[in-house]
Amino acid sequence: MRIKSTLFSCISLLASTNYLLATDIFVPTDYPSIQQALDAAVDGDHIYVQPGVYYETVGRHAPISVSITGLGGAEQTVIDASGSGKVFEFGGEGVGSISLKGLSFVNGYVSTDDIVYGAGVEIYDAHTIIDECIIMKNHAQTSYSHIYGSGLYLFYIGTEPSRISRTKFIGNYGKVSNGNGFAMGVGAYVNSSGSATNIIFESCIFAGNTADGDNAITADSILRLSNRCDIRSSKLDHSQSVSCATVGTHGSNNIFCGDVYGAIAGTGNIYECNLTTDDGACCIEGECYEMHQDQCITLMGVFNGQYTTCSNTTCNPLDDPSGACCISGMCAEMSESNCAAISGTWAGDYLLCSQVNCEPPPPTAACCLGSTCAMVQEETCGEMGGIWWAGSNCKKAKCVPWTGGCCIDGSCLDVTLDECFSASGSYAGDLTSCKNGVECNDSCLGDINNDGVVNVSDLLTMISVWGACP
Repeated sequence: MRIKSTLFSCISLLASTNYLLATDIFVPTDYPSIQQALDAAVDGDHIYVQPGVYYETVGRHAPISVSITGLGGAEQTVIDASGSGKVFEFGGEGVGSISLKGLSFVNGYVSTDDIVYGAGVEIYDAHTIIDECIIMKNHAQTSYSHIYGSGLYLFYIGTEPSRISRTKFIGNYGKVSNGNGFAMGVGAYVNSSGSATNIIFESCIFAGNTADGDNAITADSILRLSNRCDIRSSKLDHSQSVSCATVGTHGSNNIFCGDVYGAIAGTGNIYECNLTTDDGACCIEGECYEMHQDQCITLMGVFNGQYTTCSNTTCNPLDDPSGACCISGMCAEMSESNCAAISGTWAGDYLLCSQVNCEPPPPTAACCLGSTCAMVQEETCGEMGGIWWAGSNCKKAKCVPWTGGCCIDGSCLDVTLDECFSASGSYAGDLTSCKNGVECNDSCLGDINNDGVVNVSDLLTMISVWGACP
């Protein structure tokens, strides 16, 4: 179903009858792949992607504005290029914009003898918003030229700020095979131009991004900022954290774990990489990174403990395999140790969320079995023949003893078992009733053998036991 959702002005309506209504597009409901949805999108459309792993490369080169949102968040909404090219490309001549939220871009691979512009995400000449994404394990390789951003390459001209926020750049890699080439900004390379600060990084994490090469220049292997950029409240691990090509880049409240090249004006920055009490070695798919425990869990890694370092840690993905973990009725795939750390319920090694039902069990409440009370589910209480008190516990439930029909001297009364026995009556059973079938016949004087009549048989019975009672 495609849901119309565009507001348009009266001026536009009078100016032209050829207008397009923006649309909400759902993957895989409307289109089975993200690429097909993007191909069908028009200016202003919003693409919503259901949780899952989408094995594809995605690209669109047109001056349109579109947004793509992962409904399950980046941990559960993954675009995996499987080493077949760039994960995501967008942009073109003219004015356009792209918004990416709650998505992971992984396993991009570009190998060429020419310049590489991004193996994970490449955005060219478009206003950009990236929020709560993961750009991880993308590989760029050139045998002759240069690499600009193995994880992210962003080129933007304009005055309205583009923003990358709450995004993780993890384990991206660049390799240059000639002595004259270089890899710049392996985590992210940003090139911008404009009269105001127009590229903002805020609350981002850079960890484990590395560059390699045969006598190659591998400067600024984490992040390269060019022309009036702003870095806020971010953490940048590894050596050669930042290279700023233009004086005027601003930074505030960041942790730079390595060298910083160029002028960064700002306050609250920490230029060291001492581990805090919450940092340690994190194993992600067999690779080791040093980061905060919460970050490790978010990236579905295995946290090895506070103060641990990668130099003293061996990461083996078989040691703590991932699987489905149920948390409050929701499911996420992580290691068993991380599932325990967040008080989740472990479903088993290698199980996927698609194979597990994480719906919370039905609620329990007080179930009265006469004066006895038990906390059980409604279905169990019904099977036991009890009375279920929804939303109540045994302290609040008003459980009273069961009654039943009691025959006393030919009369029937609904009383408890104890009351019936105290009156030397005959109890018909719990939950029986004098109104529903319990019959109490009057006794027949002289009917000694209880056959309903008084006759010679009763006389012979009496004579047979004639004498003193034992």
